[in-house]
Amino acid sequence: MNIFKVSSLRLVLGCGSILAGICQQKNCQHGNCPPDWRKDGASCYFIITEKMTWNNAKSLCTEYGATLGIPNSQSAQEFIWEFFLQKIEDTTTPDLWIGLIKTKGHWDGLLSNASGSYKNWAAGQPDSIYLFCAAMWGDRGGKWDDKPCYRENYAVCELPVPVTNTPLFCLYTVDDGCLSSQ
Repeated sequence: MNIFKVSSLRLVLGCGSILAGICQQKNCQHGNCPPDWRKDGASCYFIITEKMTWNNAKSLCTEYGATLGIPNSQSAQEFIWEFFLQKIEDTTTPDLWIGLIKTKGHWDGLLSNASGSYKNWAAGQPDSIYLFCAAMWGDRGGKWDDKPCYRENYAVCELPVPVTNTPLFCLYTVDDGCLSSQ
């Protein structure tokens, strides 16, 4: 019986040491963006820093498991535009592809929430009647413009913040070395 108690004590102490290393900060992460991606709300964004056509940008985002990003609010618009300007070292006023394409006379989004009510078209835009793609317009501070899809621009990819298998609670050690939960 004494041997069992000693073994149990070692097991608890050993797990406590491991848990202390995992949950030192008294909080559990519920999902993080991949490296080089930046989180805003429930989305992660990545700026493609090489100019390419809209279709090539769409394909590259797909390789990352993402879609071309589409702002769905003014705050998301501002976040993406500021992130873009921070990442790009282009001294011109570059454009940024977003995930809207004009097909069959109307604009389609690549995300389910992209066909929502938020729009940020520059004055007089969109003005094309043909197949065009949408970009944040560098000359207009990120307002949207319709551009020929074959032009080469930078692009933004978007994916939902990954959901992790978050435990129902997080164990951590407190100052006296005892385990506590959150």
